[in-house]
Amino acid sequence: AGYLRELAVTEGQQVQSDQPLFRLESSEVTSNQQTALASLKKAQAQAADLSKGKRSEEITALEAQLGAAQAALRLSEQELSRQQRLRQQGFSNQATLDQAASSRLQAQGKVRDLKAQLSLASQAARSDLRQAAQADITAAEAQTGHADWLVAQTSPLSPVTATVEETLYQPGEWIPAGSPVVTLLAPEAVK
Repeated sequence: AGYLRELAVTEGQQVQSDQPLFRLESSEVTSNQQTALASLKKAQAQAADLSKGKRSEEITALEAQLGAAQAALRLSEQELSRQQRLRQQGFSNQATLDQAASSRLQAQGKVRDLKAQLSLASQAARSDLRQAAQADITAAEAQTGHADWLVAQTSPLSPVTATVEETLYQPGEWIPAGSPVVTLLAPEAVK
């Protein structure tokens, strides 16, 4: 449905196959086509993003955090060693030794955590997410194809070489959905 913007043929005129017949108002349909195309580009970009690891800047930041955590681990190991010697000599209490052991365990955990994050940073997203992104692309491609088809329907072409038998509407009139605008008579249909 839509307003008839242009009637490209007149009654009695000979038209060739693939010749434009008329044009309907297409701003809404064109807008929908642009929206579908933007959705397709977005889905493609998201799928591409999921197939990559983290950005190099994020990996560099994780490497720096890992370096700091390893330095903290070395310091906590030195402190634990010192507290063990002091405890053996009787200059320190058990609570201080326990605190140093706990600090070392925390530092070890932080190093393991950052190593795991760094390992994951270079990998793509999980396969389920990548499959979902591919499904989004397929759906967006279908929407884009449908939107392209709708745009083509606003400016139909003659399917055959024929004579324009009748024009049923004039430019500016509202055309209900599914209503014929032009009737064609192919030479082989004349009796």
